[in-house]
Amino acid sequence: MLNLDTLGIVADKEPKSAVPPFPRLSAEQSVRLTRVAKFRAWSGRVERLVRLEHEIESALEKVYDKRVAEMEPFDEAKARADAEELRVHVSVTSAGGRVQRVGPITSILAEMDTREIRTVSMGNSASRTSTLPQISVNISGDPNADTQAVTLTVRGDDRQWVGGVVDLLSGELAKTDPKWSIMRTYPVAILGGLLLSYGAAGIWAYLSQDAARVIAGGWFIFFLLPFIGLMGGLLLVRSVLVRAFPPLEILEAGESSRARRSIAGVTTAVSMLLGVAGVVLGVIAL
Repeated sequence: MLNLDTLGIVADKEPKSAVPPFPRLSAEQSVRLTRVAKFRAWSGRVERLVRLEHEIESALEKVYDKRVAEMEPFDEAKARADAEELRVHVSVTSAGGRVQRVGPITSILAEMDTREIRTVSMGNSASRTSTLPQISVNISGDPNADTQAVTLTVRGDDRQWVGGVVDLLSGELAKTDPKWSIMRTYPVAILGGLLLSYGAAGIWAYLSQDAARVIAGGWFIFFLLPFIGLMGGLLLVRSVLVRAFPPLEILEAGESSRARRSIAGVTTAVSMLLGVAGVVLGVIAL
């Protein structure tokens, strides 16, 4: 009987597959650039979101057309894979983030109340290891979130393309970053707290001579009042400002911004208080 082992033949063993080499870094590899731009708030009509979606799609479509034109020979499977990674996805969450809708922005907004929107996200989903560029825009409507509610991120190997897309989309987002968005910042909240603390101390000193002597002490003016103003600004004033000036407002036709209504209300209240204070001081002077 023949013995396969004696003939140098190993039975039931398949040849080992080639082990891929470790992917070392090489000077020939392209540098992948990432640029980020942030904005404090987003306030505008639905048409602005539609235009933003269109600009993102147009930028990625140009990349796809260029890759297909340079594909020699043409590879349909690769073209389909590239198209899928460059496809723009739009996601909108509501009900505190518990409900998510995905699809064209016009179709999503047509079936929901824009006041319920919590976040809006647009961009393509290129993998981290892909050489394809990536664009993402994230808008958060959480009033307690960071002061920068809008984040634009662009990644790619082409420095000029990345810079051009960032400039284009930043221009669009700047148009919807309202001037009142500065009211959501911490310095404004702290300044408001300081004004309230010193204002309250001034009224107290005016109404009471004993209080005036206490307030005149250097430790009160230079240490206690600034501390009260700082804590009041961070804990009280900021909580009021972030709700009066929301980070995300999608306005219907003819609808006014909540922030504008807040400014009008505050202006009216301050005017009334100043008027009452003037009358009171006039009566006291008599």
